[in-house]
Amino acid sequence: MVYTRPSLDSGAIGPVTVMPSFTATFGALSPSLHGLVISSILLSATVASLFAGALSDSLGRPRAIAIGALLFAIGAALEAGAVTLGMLIAGRLIVGAGEGIFLSIIVVWVIRLLFPYLVCDPANILL
Repeated sequence: MVYTRPSLDSGAIGPVTVMPSFTATFGALSPSLHGLVISSILLSATVASLFAGALSDSLGRPRAIAIGALLFAIGAALEAGAVTLGMLIAGRLIVGAGEGIFLSIIVVWVIRLLFPYLVCDPANILL
């Protein structure tokens, strides 16, 4: 059995870039520009995730997640109001940074919270 995990949102943007309303606003994209639009969110998420741990250690997990969510919201608003392709790409870069921060921290936080329930106490093994 093969499990394919859905990516952050690259699957959602691909078909949008060929919709008539998109091409009317931004024009037809060259293959390299199309790749840039799609991958910009993943590139910035990768870079931001490298700093998420340090941010979480210095500010605490809830605050770091809130910062990531705020960046995500700002980027999403910028994408929604984009009138130029540069504005759309900038919004996607900001969304990616927010996702890189909050998704990296949330995974660690959830595992940390669930750890006592997932692993038995070593002292109980001897009983």
